[in-house]
Amino acid sequence: MTSFDMAVAGGGVIGLGVALEAARRGARVVLVSDDGPRASAAAAGMLCPSFEALHFGGRALLKLGTDSLALWDGFAASLAEDPARDLDYRRDGVIALGFPPRALPGEPCTVPDGVEASRALLVPGEGQVDPRRLLPALERACEAAGMERRAGRVSGLVGDAEQAQGVVLEGGESLRAATVVLATGAAPREEAEMVPLRGRALAVAGLPVMPERTLRSPGVYLCPKADGTLYVGATEEERDMPAALDGVWHEASWLMPSLTKGRIVRRFDGVRPGTRDGLPIVRRSSRKKALILALGHHRNGVLLAPLTAKRVADLAGF
Repeated sequence: MTSFDMAVAGGGVIGLGVALEAARRGARVVLVSDDGPRASAAAAGMLCPSFEALHFGGRALLKLGTDSLALWDGFAASLAEDPARDLDYRRDGVIALGFPPRALPGEPCTVPDGVEASRALLVPGEGQVDPRRLLPALERACEAAGMERRAGRVSGLVGDAEQAQGVVLEGGESLRAATVVLATGAAPREEAEMVPLRGRALAVAGLPVMPERTLRSPGVYLCPKADGTLYVGATEEERDMPAALDGVWHEASWLMPSLTKGRIVRRFDGVRPGTRDGLPIVRRSSRKKALILALGHHRNGVLLAPLTAKRVADLAGF
């Protein structure tokens, strides 16, 4: 049986970030992931902690997001020679449209051309990264740091009722590890109550005018990407509601009428792993020794990846 210091289940931005941090601290790491769709790949990649204080999770989530955002410059620089070019990493601020006065930090600014809004606020220092570029960069960095990878799904744990000692893959292979990390999005039912929330979004190309910065209103967000597309999102569905995306499109088109002159080139559809209190689960298992949970990041997996990675590596003692 092959032995590692850490086995990570889950190949999204959280799993890759955890594996990379542990490997860079000298641990021998194996990551287990299948080739199925990942919520990370469908994300807008916004780095906007100030807006999270207005949602479920409130000020506690704001603190986590702000702490993680402070790590992002170094995190991005460790993944790419030129983060702006290679990752579409931006910290040029986000324009808030139609939010109540004093709801967000920032200074009033001019409403962008082509946008229908009575007021605008520039929230400084926040921004975005493109997950379609970030995930491959993380995979390359993990490989360079010595991480090993196994394709497949984790079907169980090696060990007994009290302690995890590795993982078992669906095909029957067992991997022994001193620490096991579950970063698969959803937690085992006995560990935590999860709330799966479906999110749908669109990518629009061929627009006559492209916003220079990310735009956010109380109901939608518009993220310009370096490939010339505009990410328009997103729904948040506790039950499957395909028509909910029509409402997002209607509001976005009202906010930026020129959207109707573009063409939809991609549709994103993913299930975000949420929790009842809106906060991610990053802690040791309450039931098994040597098992760490890094789950339930909902729509903030990209934002919270650097902080989660450091916290998990600290918990593992690397």
